[in-house]
Amino acid sequence: MATRFGLTWWGRRWIGSLEALSAAYANRLPRGRTYARRGAVRRLEVAPGTVSARVDGRRPLPYRVTLRLPVFTDEQWDAVVAALADQVRHAAALLDGRMPEDIDDTLAGCGVSLFPRGSELATSCSCPDYANPCKHVAAVHYVLAQ
Repeated sequence: MATRFGLTWWGRRWIGSLEALSAAYANRLPRGRTYARRGAVRRLEVAPGTVSARVDGRRPLPYRVTLRLPVFTDEQWDAVVAALADQVRHAAALLDGRMPEDIDDTLAGCGVSLFPRGSELATSCSCPDYANPCKHVAAVHYVLAQ
């Protein structure tokens, strides 16, 4: 059975956000999905503002992939915490370990999003492909969405 990605609302929305970024993303995602299904993504690490991984390719050493997203400022966090506190159902879901499906609507009122918009997403890969995103970057997106 093939690995399926985007099984959660968050994963589906992440992939959908990438497809909406540009035709380049929409065109490169299928090749990246193939790499992700093959298990080519290794050592995925998520840190504030950064996702990094190693992705197996045609060369002996894996490629180094990095995704960079903006980190909320202290002022943005204050606004987000206040907005979420006003939504008892959000607070209850988060305390229960669940992320509410409409949480991004609440965050939009604070001027932030959990999903990449426009030029907020910066990616890099050590592969020789000039295209951005390359298939290795796209593969990391799929594993992150999983």
